[in-house]
Amino acid sequence: MENLCEFESFKIALQQAINLLTEENLKKRGLKEVSENVQKLKEFLTKILENDEIKNYNDLVEFVNSSRNLIKYKEFMGFLGKILDAVQLLKPSKRREFAQSKLVENLKRTGHDFLIEEMPPKNLENIYLKEVTEASATFILLEVAYALNSQSKNPLATLRRSMGDRLPEEYFSELISGWMIEDIIIQKLREKGIRVEQESVDKERTIKLVRPKSMGNYDIIAYVNYKNCEKYFFEVQRVGNQVTLKRDLKKFVTPLKKHKYEGGNSNNKIILLWFGKNIPDLKERDKELENKLIFIKNVKQNPDFSQENDFLIFSDLKSLINRSISWEKFKKISKDEFVEFIRNLN
Repeated sequence: MENLCEFESFKIALQQAINLLTEENLKKRGLKEVSENVQKLKEFLTKILENDEIKNYNDLVEFVNSSRNLIKYKEFMGFLGKILDAVQLLKPSKRREFAQSKLVENLKRTGHDFLIEEMPPKNLENIYLKEVTEASATFILLEVAYALNSQSKNPLATLRRSMGDRLPEEYFSELISGWMIEDIIIQKLREKGIRVEQESVDKERTIKLVRPKSMGNYDIIAYVNYKNCEKYFFEVQRVGNQVTLKRDLKKFVTPLKKHKYEGGNSNNKIILLWFGKNIPDLKERDKELENKLIFIKNVKQNPDFSQENDFLIFSDLKSLINRSISWEKFKKISKDEFVEFIRNLN
């Protein structure tokens, strides 16, 4: 890395990294205030950017070692490496290719990678790919900043625990894959002439590094008869292979947060399980569910379903078929046909 992988490209990405640490951008991500350490990191990155003597990796290392007023930075293991990780994510030559590969990887796991082709290119480039890289880079830089003062409260601690061993870009790609699933459902509903609104905390499609206390209600509101105030709330979940419950192999589980299950307490609240197609290693028992959308009305009161430890539990896969529409049929049916199907759900 003698020339920092094309130094001009590095400087462009470094400027973007500095911009990510502005108060305006951090507030969008759920941080209430910019700490002193974040400000110090921003100033440090600006010094690197403005120093004309830094032309390669060796120059950068020498500059870091000579920054006497920033001695604490050198005490943080991987400090310079983490900065370079963040900058690498933002480099124009790498950003789109890298982010798309992560999204495709996540979607392929449940057989939904075909949706990449159905997404408007503008959304793919300017929303999903951009957000994967910028959120990941911001998280990495903030971890550097908060590591400088181990005594101060780290607002990223909860998110880091949720990530576990995953890299930020892996974790955020999973989240954004969920957005893509929601957005294509919204797109198809609107094409039918149905008025749709979004109610989730993620409706602005900006990843929150500090999550709000209230996670909100179901994500999608569809007004099927606006004059009569007839509306339905949808919570969309993508599904691949079914996993059996360890203590009872006759039961199956799929991820569903407790507040989503508890919120499904009326006939206008609907869980939408979307099984992908060409699901890797698909089990024979799941074949009938492949490429289908399953609509579960009033899940909390439905005796066929229960919830435990953020998982939805059910025992009869075939009962799901009666609540299903294939993806191809969902795209083609009219508004009236769709509304009739929803109204007739058990």
